Order: sequence, then structure tokens, then C-alpha cells
Amino acid sequence: MKRILNGDTLFGAVILIICIGFFTMGFQYTGMAGDAGPGLFPQIIAVITGIFALSLTISGIRKGINGEEVKTEAFDRKNFYYTLLFMTMYLASWKYIHFIICTEIFLLAMCWNLKFSAKFSIIYSTIFSVGIYYIFANIFRILL
Repeated sequence: MKRILNGDTLFGAVILIICIGFFTMGFQYTGMAGDAGPGLFPQIIAVITGIFALSLTISGIRKGINGEEVKTEAFDRKNFYYTLLFMTMYLASWKYIHFIICTEIFLLAMCWNLKFSAKFSIIYSTIFSVGIYYIFANIFRILL
């Protein structure tokens, strides 16, 4: 009998159970008539995360217990500390600097840390920060 319980299967199943719980808790919030209600956003996130967890569980079952060899690289402390520094600065400055500018600087710093090209870094950070701001401002009606 083939064992199917590996790390991916177990982790995916636990996350899937948590997603189901969050999805059902979203029905407890009441909203006004004609409004989507406050439970819609957590339910959307739970569904998206649940889809990823289900795919992780299924791929874990298909791989079986032995799965693929995972090649690990040596832990790079410099990248870790730079990331920690940039995240701390981002969270601390978010209150005083506008979201788009703060996010743009954070993403540029992270792209520099991960050694992406300057052209890619500028395009990626601009599109991502403006896109997230647009989604929250125009779709969710939340000003950042």
C-alpha cells in the first residue's frame, strides 16, 4: 500500500479546512440590502486560498511520500536582513508617506535586493503599486 501522507498533502489539507471555516464564518456577517456585505471579501480570499490548498493537496497525493528531491541553497543572511530591514521601513513609513510612493520604494528596494534588472524593477514596482491602489480604491472602495 502506497503512503500518500507527505508534507504537501498534510499542509494543503489543514489549510483547506481552515479556508472552509473562514468561508462559513463569512455568512455570519450581516449587511444592508443591495450591498455585498462585509463577509464577501473574506469569503473571496478563502475561496482563492482554498483552491491553492486543494491543488497542493492533490499534487502531494500524486507525488506520494517520496516525491521529488528538493535542492536547497545555503541560507543567505544578507538577503534576509535586507528584506527584514526593508519591510520594517515600509511598515513604519506607510503612516507618513502615501501608499503608492511607499510601495514603489519598497518594491524597488526588494528588486535591488533580489538583483533584478533596473528596467524590470521600475516597470514591476510601478504596475504593481498602482494596480493594488486601483483595486482597493475603485473596487473595494477603501482608500489607502
